[in-house]
Amino acid sequence: MGREPSPERLAVAAHELGHALVWSSGGLTIRNIKLSSGFFTDISGGRVGVRFYDSNEAHLRAYLIGLCAGFEAEDRWRRQHGPGRASRGPSSNDFDAFRRERRRVGLSESAARSKARSILSGQWGRLERLVPRLARDGRLSL
Repeated sequence: MGREPSPERLAVAAHELGHALVWSSGGLTIRNIKLSSGFFTDISGGRVGVRFYDSNEAHLRAYLIGLCAGFEAEDRWRRQHGPGRASRGPSSNDFDAFRRERRRVGLSESAARSKARSILSGQWGRLERLVPRLARDGRLSL
């Protein structure tokens, strides 16, 4: 890209890395992490290619916690580096997917978010090192 990533692009990179690092720590396979650019902006979102077995309760539980981890990572990143706080709006697809599947393992949103924050705390140094690289390159493999 040639220029420094915007604060917004860095926050989205933190969001996607939050998903990926928590999923990886739960034993899920991360194929890739990608950021996408909008027509008029340098960022419109991102995606993590993840593979897991939803018939495996431990995998499903890790997947659900990872869904919440994107929001939690973005919120922590924004509090530490700006701008502001994370909004639930951009994470609505993550939270919708969480609500659809959570009953299968009896996991509440508050418990999943708490577990995601705990895992992210242990991975925070790694996330902070990888965010600028993902934001700059637009893709990353773990």
